[in-house]
Amino acid sequence: MNLFSKMSGKLKDIPAINTSPFSNPFCTRQVSANSICAHCYSKHMLTTFRSLCVPKFEKNSELLSSRALEEVPRVNYAYVRINAHGEFINRQHVENVYRIATANPNTTFAIWTKRPQLLHGLVKPHNVILIYSSPVINKIAKIPCGFDKVFTVFTQKYQDKVDINCHGKCFECLLCYTKNDVVYVNELLK
Repeated sequence: MNLFSKMSGKLKDIPAINTSPFSNPFCTRQVSANSICAHCYSKHMLTTFRSLCVPKFEKNSELLSSRALEEVPRVNYAYVRINAHGEFINRQHVENVYRIATANPNTTFAIWTKRPQLLHGLVKPHNVILIYSSPVINKIAKIPCGFDKVFTVFTQKYQDKVDINCHGKCFECLLCYTKNDVVYVNELLK
């Protein structure tokens, strides 16, 4: 079972576990103009130059959300991104990701999600960094209980009003992938 994707662009050198935004009811409901989801890079990429990834991401969606994994993959990665494409589908999906993280204690799993309610009551593995993905552009969200960071996207209009501290390649920066004092990570809309 290979759930992992080789990433490109800013995520080059950080493997990810991705799912499909096309079959996730949460993703398909996000249509508000000021929502970051209205600018979904994932849907754009998956309908253009990354279209060959769609079947794999659909398979991951089904596998991770339908039942407890019978076989948990073991990896030799320093860092793994969860939800570079897609979003948690349901509680089973979260439990399976936590199971993978627990089985790989030497790997740091950075998880982006807009769905903190799916994590309530679960014990976060020590090697997980939870990042709340602000659902609204230009507005830093309050950090949910149990989360480590908040990631917010801003338009050019706000670039002088907030500290834009996300730029370049993730693997060279690792701000989101290491435990540190930075709670608010801000990026300009691409």
